[in-house]
Amino acid sequence: MGHKPRPLNRSVRDGQRKSCPRCSVLKGRLVFHPLEKFGYRDDGGVERIQSWCEDCRNEGKKDRAEEERCSHSL
Repeated sequence: MGHKPRPLNRSVRDGQRKSCPRCSVLKGRLVFHPLEKFGYRDDGGVERIQSWCEDCRNEGKKDRAEEERCSHSL
């Protein structure tokens, strides 16, 4: 019995590489980057790797800023 494939919107770690859920969903396949492309965050004193790669986190910030500008212009 084979294992169920991992959903694209979930991270997968492969040694010194990790998949970015946003990149993977956008490309329709798992997209891996070196761990240093993700950065780290503090989670109550525990250092954890970010879920999305730095490029996707920056794109998300741009999207939210654009949504905020649009909502103020109504």
